[in-house]
Amino acid sequence: MHFSAFIATALTGLAAASPAHHFQDKSTAQIAYTYSNGTFTKPINVKINNGTQKLSSGGTVTDVFVAPPFDGRRYVLTSCSFQAPTNKSLGAVSIRKPTTVPVHPPAAVGFVTCTSD
Repeated sequence: MHFSAFIATALTGLAAASPAHHFQDKSTAQIAYTYSNGTFTKPINVKINNGTQKLSSGGTVTDVFVAPPFDGRRYVLTSCSFQAPTNKSLGAVSIRKPTTVPVHPPAAVGFVTCTSD
C-alpha cells in the first residue's frame, strides 16, 4: 500500500512539473517533399481553407508527406490537392492521419490547396 501511495505522489509531482500541452494549430496541415535522391524538406505549414498556396518544391518530387491538423484528440479529415508550377493537376488525397502520398510520375510541385470541414 505504501508503494502505491509513493507512485501516486511521484506521478502527481511529475504532472505538476510538466509544461502545459500545446496542440498543433487546427488551421494548418503540414507537408514535406521527398526528392528522387532520397532527401526531403522540413515540414511546411499549409493553411486549411485558405485557397491555393504557392509552395514550390524546387525540383522533382517522388512523394509528399501530409499531416492533417490535430485537434487535441484526433486528426481532422483533410483533403489536399497538388498542382505543377504550370497549374496542371498532380492529384488529390483525403486523409485522416499522417500519410505519404506518391507522385506518379515524379514531378515538380508548385501549388497546394488543403481543405477541411
